[in-house]
Amino acid sequence: MYGNTIGNQIKATMQELGGNPSSLDYYTRIHLEEINLHGDPALRLNSFAKPDYVIEDQLVKFIPNIISVADNNFNIDIKMMNIGRAIRDSMWVMVKQKLPNDSIKILYKQYVPATMFKDSIYLTVPINPLTDKGLNKLTISLDDGNEIDELWETNNVLNKDFYIFEDELRPISPYNYSIINQQNITYYASTANPLNSSRQYVMEVDTTELFNSSFKKTYNTSGVGGVIEFKPTNITYTDSTVYYWRTSTVPTSGNTVIWNNFSFVYLPNSTPGFNQSHYFQFKKNTYNKITLGQTGC
Repeated sequence: MYGNTIGNQIKATMQELGGNPSSLDYYTRIHLEEINLHGDPALRLNSFAKPDYVIEDQLVKFIPNIISVADNNFNIDIKMMNIGRAIRDSMWVMVKQKLPNDSIKILYKQYVPATMFKDSIYLTVPINPLTDKGLNKLTISLDDGNEIDELWETNNVLNKDFYIFEDELRPISPYNYSIINQQNITYYASTANPLNSSRQYVMEVDTTELFNSSFKKTYNTSGVGGVIEFKPTNITYTDSTVYYWRTSTVPTSGNTVIWNNFSFVYLPNSTPGFNQSHYFQFKKNTYNKITLGQTGC
């Protein structure tokens, strides 16, 4: 009775369940006798004549947020919605990637059950560093071919630009959450593209992941693609203190800095190992029925 009045829907339900009093069990009878409607029985719940499949920008997420040629692949989390009537049917869903050279790669094409309310598609997309670096475009089409009659056909397609970076510098050592037991360490990072020509690189070290304390130090170096070294000489590490360090390629004019972060703790009397002991390190964890406070940030 989709689209009918509330009164008629309740009446039909009671007739369906209690239409044969002689066979009515005790608990069903109690249930039916206690049904009440506080409101106008002539009102109709919100309903629609047809389905309406929708894909919007905020329903599509790239994982990670910053994609580079150093990654073997990246993930796309797609949520598709039906904001109209739910029907039992099937529809084509198409996901395409337009590469920087304007070629098209089909990531997904399936005939799937039509979305009742909200469904998900989770894709893992391999990266070819030779063809994929640069500006890419993702195109998602619901009910591709418009086989299902909808309220609106204009909200079935989403085009979303994303960038696969080549100029990125990722920390290597000290490795994330490591224990350091000596002064005068060398920091190592790796470029996303090992064949890069000579570039400028920057590293920052601080005692907070916000990189805004008075301790913060910045170092610059240059080099070709591959492993990049930073050898700071003006840092004295404090016992049991966590240090955050991040690296980036110095961007060309008009581009933004792409930071990659690691952290470690200095324990001079310890052996090398793994340690999490500071708020911003704990933020990387997953919690269940417990909340992380902000004491000691």
